Parts: sequence; structure tokens; C-alpha cells
Amino acid sequence: MSTVTTGSLPALTSGLRFPTSRRGARYCIDNVDRFLDTLDEELVLTEGDVERSLALAERIEAQSFPRVGLMREGYQAAVVDEALEAVVRELRADPLSDHNALVICVDDFLAAHQPLTWADAQAGAVGGTVRLYERSSVEKAFADFRAIATAGDTHETHRKLRQFRKKLTLARLGDWESGAGADGEGYPAFAVDRFFALSISDHCSAPLSGE
Repeated sequence: MSTVTTGSLPALTSGLRFPTSRRGARYCIDNVDRFLDTLDEELVLTEGDVERSLALAERIEAQSFPRVGLMREGYQAAVVDEALEAVVRELRADPLSDHNALVICVDDFLAAHQPLTWADAQAGAVGGTVRLYERSSVEKAFADFRAIATAGDTHETHRKLRQFRKKLTLARLGDWESGAGADGEGYPAFAVDRFFALSISDHCSAPLSGE
């Protein structure tokens, strides 16, 4: 049995969008945004470093934000808390340090990551559970991504890449908590998520052709 996760990155904050409100528990928008900006940079540095990942998870858990007063607009506190809890879970579920090369090219990713069965992935873990995306799902996404990215650095290419990331769906290999139904092979979800975040960001920051 496979389930499907939508969106691109539970693990990286660059894709997070928080609803604002003037009622209920709300965090100061500027404080949250500043924290997320620094968090994006630190998440990149955790690649392949289990100790750094775990230390960052602890820092996120200890982070607090000032709340805004009556009728002032702010981010809904419950939504921010839930998103950061998801980031912490991903940081603590990134135990394949030897297999998490920092790459932004499809060929480099495939050279660094061999498809794994559920059992092989857990056998190589350094604490925690390794979650996998189905091999066919990831490789199809790579093919679609490559087709867009090789069209050149133009406004249209950048627009298509952002749209690709927004609509990206990847099938999970089995149940991510128990491993039930995890038949076949897959790629580590944390590494795949990070690849798409970094690679698309890198492509979209490139100078446009003719400029």
C-alpha cells in the first residue's frame, strides 16, 4: 500500500506559507520570518551531518516567538507550531548521513543514491527511521524536472519550475511509521525533498538569458 504526499518540502521552510489572522493566538510576523530565513541556511548545512541535524532540531524546539496584541495581524500560532514540529521530525528522521550528499543535479543525485528496500534503508540508519519515496515516483519526477530545467534560464522556465515544485507529488513507499506494505525500492525522502528544494532554488536564482 502506498500513500501520496503532496507539496514539495515538509523539511525545508522555503515552501511554508502561514495564514494570518487578527484573532486567536498569533505570532509576530517579522519575528517568524526572520527565524525562517536563518533556518533555511542552517538546514542546508545539516546535509549529511546527523549531529548537526539533531542539534538544530533541539534549537527549533526551544524557539519561542512574541505574540501580538489585540486585533493586530499575526501568523496563526497553531499553524506555525505544527509546521516547525514537522521540520523537527524530519531532522530527526534523517539518519542516512553517508547517503545524503548535497547535490543539485539529477545525475549527481542518482550517482550518490542507490534505490533501497525498506529493510536495507533501516539497516543503514544511524538512529531513527528512514522514510522512502517509491523509486518510480521519484524517477518520473526527475525526468519531468530535467525536461523543464534544460530549457534554459528564462522567465518561462523559472515559472514552470516553481509551478512544478508547487504541484509535486511523490508516492510514499509503504507506511512511513511501521514500514507495512513497503514493497519494492525507494529513495530516502529527506534527501529527495532537499534535492528539489535546493536544485529548483538554484535554477531560479540563475541570471536570465539575455540579461
